Amino acid sequence: MRFVNTLLSALLAVSVAAQPIRKLTRENLLQAMERANNDVAKLGKKMTLIVQGGAVNVILQNRDETEDMDFIVSGCNPIGNSAKCSSDIKLLRPIFYTAMKGVQPERASSWTDDTIKNFFIMNAALYERYMSEAEAQGTVLAGMLEGSAGIKFISAPWDWQFVGKMQKMEKMEDSKMAYNLEDAGFYLRKWLEMKNMVSINYAGVKGLFKSWGRKEPVNLIELCKEVNVKSGANLIELSESIDGAESRDKEPASNVAKPGAALDAPRFAFYGDFVLPAVAKQQGGFVPSADSLLKKGAAAQSELEMAAKLPLNTPSFFLPTSQDFGTAAKRAAHEASKHTPGHYGVVYVVHATPNMVDAAKSVGHGKAVTPRQEFVVAGGIKWSQVLGWAQIPHDYAPPASLAVNGKAGLRDYFEKAFREGTPLFQKNEDYDKQFDAYTANTEAQPKLSNSGQHLQQLEEFMQVNGLAVGWSGKFPLIPTAEGDPISGKESVKNAIPAPNEESWLKQTWGFIERHKIAIALLPAVAAANLIPGLGEVADATEVAALSVDAVDAGGLLVEGVSAASEGDVVSPKVSTKFKVPNAP
Repeated sequence: MRFVNTLLSALLAVSVAAQPIRKLTRENLLQAMERANNDVAKLGKKMTLIVQGGAVNVILQNRDETEDMDFIVSGCNPIGNSAKCSSDIKLLRPIFYTAMKGVQPERASSWTDDTIKNFFIMNAALYERYMSEAEAQGTVLAGMLEGSAGIKFISAPWDWQFVGKMQKMEKMEDSKMAYNLEDAGFYLRKWLEMKNMVSINYAGVKGLFKSWGRKEPVNLIELCKEVNVKSGANLIELSESIDGAESRDKEPASNVAKPGAALDAPRFAFYGDFVLPAVAKQQGGFVPSADSLLKKGAAAQSELEMAAKLPLNTPSFFLPTSQDFGTAAKRAAHEASKHTPGHYGVVYVVHATPNMVDAAKSVGHGKAVTPRQEFVVAGGIKWSQVLGWAQIPHDYAPPASLAVNGKAGLRDYFEKAFREGTPLFQKNEDYDKQFDAYTANTEAQPKLSNSGQHLQQLEEFMQVNGLAVGWSGKFPLIPTAEGDPISGKESVKNAIPAPNEESWLKQTWGFIERHKIAIALLPAVAAANLIPGLGEVADATEVAALSVDAVDAGGLLVEGVSAASEGDVVSPKVSTKFKVPNAP
């Protein structure tokens, strides 16, 4: 009998183990989330959890059940503060267990999953963007009231969830495709509603993948078709774009992106202008001159051609940037003397975005036509991507010659300047950290430099590369007030704010004068480390080394000058045929 009882117990255990574990319903999820919220509130703590995947669909009633709740703690950078991350998870685990035990006991230890953090282990900037966009989106799923203790559960960015789901379906078995397609359509619809759009074209979908650094599925077009079918709506416009997209994918290798000849994709750039910070903030950023043609209902082809614009000062839908401070400062001083005589120009440190184009490589159809990368910005520069700025003396001009003793001599110039510690830049308090995740576009864009359908090609380019700056589908990217001239020239003249404190300007301009060579050659990547409150590297030696490497990689330091004697003149290695667009 004892043997029989043992056998029956074993069989019963096997039977119970064989029962499928019930999935989580909306009711059970919300109950467990509320219990967890209350327990954290009792501890007097406040936390925000970013939730993605099936739990979002279930809570928002797009799906009946899900396997688990995928989450990450907002503000818990898996690289920068791993100790805090571990502490938060250690706190939450018993709370989550207890919360679900009273609702669905068999799922108490398996209803949450925090492995989302693995996406961000090697990319802190991507995490910062993910977190900031989730919080800006503000889709609250459950939890604490604003300002009180507890847990606030919010949804992950809709476009992030959409591309993640599409990528996941590339090799998914058919039995799981149906509900995943519905999920993808749900995320896309939510994103479109947030953007006040009813649909997005195929190029725009590709742009979503690019903006998040996610690889496109090889069957993306087919997945887009299926999303439309499952959604019962034409969320993704394919009728006109699908053939063009397929043909572009099959273009000759000469048009395929290749690594830049001089630099990796830049993260920062300098932009020189006469427009003062207060005015730039008021108008939302910096707009290209050709935007004025749109207000008049016209857009001449020459104004869209990058090739025609490179050596000229013609109107354009592109703004010029530079990788060295001297070029941008010269342009700023020139523009100020022309448009606002008696007032200083300004050099802005701008975070790069994918709508920044390698002009030299684009004109060269994939091959850089100069040793340096010169980037132009399609559509304009948003005020929120400006990290900081420096005012430029009225008569600023880079030194006619650069007397350096190779890399060692240049490093000495930089170290001497940085050790002085005089502030050159002022921080933009409106900078949006979501831009930390982006870089400039190093792919050749020959169609932008010479094409028979200029505006169409530019708009298609922006569909793929303009999402980071809020591309809505048409120009202008940054609307200006009705009647205001483009670039705010008249408003600047009529309402120029009082200059910064005279002592500050005197100090800054004296610093520029004392360190002419270091300031002229200062690379954008180093400048980003010199803005108060934003610096990534504090040590002058490290910033100097970074600067020398960037100058050398950018083609401003002629090879072999390390053997030059003190006083030898080293000229910038810059082509005279192609110049930064709109440079004086």
